[in-house]
Amino acid sequence: MAEEEKIFNHSNVYSGDLEWIPMGDQAERFAECPPRPLHDDILIAKLRPGQEIEMEVICEKGIGKTHAKWSPVCTAFYRLMPDIRISAPIEGDDARELKAMCPMGVFDIEDIGKNKVRAKVGDQDKCTTCRECIRHDKFEQRIDLGKRKDVFEFHIESLGIYKPEDIMFEALTKLKSKATHWLDALKHEESLL
Repeated sequence: MAEEEKIFNHSNVYSGDLEWIPMGDQAERFAECPPRPLHDDILIAKLRPGQEIEMEVICEKGIGKTHAKWSPVCTAFYRLMPDIRISAPIEGDDARELKAMCPMGVFDIEDIGKNKVRAKVGDQDKCTTCRECIRHDKFEQRIDLGKRKDVFEFHIESLGIYKPEDIMFEALTKLKSKATHWLDALKHEESLL
């Protein structure tokens, strides 16, 4: 608890403190799901003794195409999956050194018998392509560090009421609709020629 919370009573005003006052027939229309903040812990203001806030908050529905403030997506990004191959065997102390050198823990060690060990690629999905494994001269020619062009990871972070999988489905539906529109337009143009 913050120091001011101990000294002053209710000095921080949060989004959860907002109170909905229905107007007209809103109480009946929104009886099942009244308007409320998505998160109750958003700090609106810090008050001192004698201060107060009087405000009117208006909810407006919109879409991200009109303005980014209505976009339900915070971040969307993709990354190509790494393709790591050991082209020449790395054994013994070199294998241990390689494993210790990788900050993401991509490489592992396997026992090949007679108290010998060899480096192998463990979980290449952990690779961030930091290139630490090929900076050393003795590993540069023995490790092939690349990217798979046909496999990628796609991430969508949501900050609204939509689930990321729903956002992805809607985005693909919209993309398909636009592609179909342009295919039809091209077919129409070809028929006129």
